[in-house]
Amino acid sequence: TSCSPTDPVAEYNAALQLIEQKDYPAALERAKKCVRMNREDVDAIKLQTLCAFSYDSENAERESALQNLKRMVKNKAKEDYQAYFFLGWAYFQMYSYSEAQEYLTEAYKLMPKENMANSKTYHDLLYMIGICCAHNNLPQGLEYLRPLEKISPFKEWPEYYMNYAMLAYRLKRYNEAISWFGKAQKLDPTQPQPYLNIAVIYDTNYGATKYAKLWYTNALVRYQKQGNSLYVKKIQA
Repeated sequence: TSCSPTDPVAEYNAALQLIEQKDYPAALERAKKCVRMNREDVDAIKLQTLCAFSYDSENAERESALQNLKRMVKNKAKEDYQAYFFLGWAYFQMYSYSEAQEYLTEAYKLMPKENMANSKTYHDLLYMIGICCAHNNLPQGLEYLRPLEKISPFKEWPEYYMNYAMLAYRLKRYNEAISWFGKAQKLDPTQPQPYLNIAVIYDTNYGATKYAKLWYTNALVRYQKQGNSLYVKKIQA
């Protein structure tokens, strides 16, 4: 990397080793040393951002990393897809989905095509942009999320299918929503929410009350096992 005085390369490499050990607070201090030595070191600032958002750091640490990286994408790192990726990822960690979507979409545009095929970064991009779109009720979210159905670890995550299904539901694509709620249910049959959501669609959107009752019953049994009296009362009402 490219900080300037003393021995910044050693500091940067030490930070990388600490990250491998998941010692993010110590790695953050090393990354900040690099940034103090050279405020234009994009790699060090990306590392600073990664560390600051990988544990429960102080707000001031996170804000400093964000401001540094935003400064870079306006100037030196305008074409650096990784800089946009880390910036979007940081906002995603804060549930700031509109800001996250802006930066992640830019990373998606800038990412070299040859890096996409089997790239974890590319798959993470698809997932995060898809979730951002889902929170903003944007239909393109389905296009970002759909390819991940064959990709680990997403295909093993019930929440992945739930997020897709919820967006499909809000877009009034009810058959698709039922299908994807069903996939979540098969991955984890103990969770009541997929059963309840399918019941609601059959009940309120299709008027298939007899079929809906079967799904309500399955949801009820699981909420009772969880001791969730609020949902038990709602379903019994």
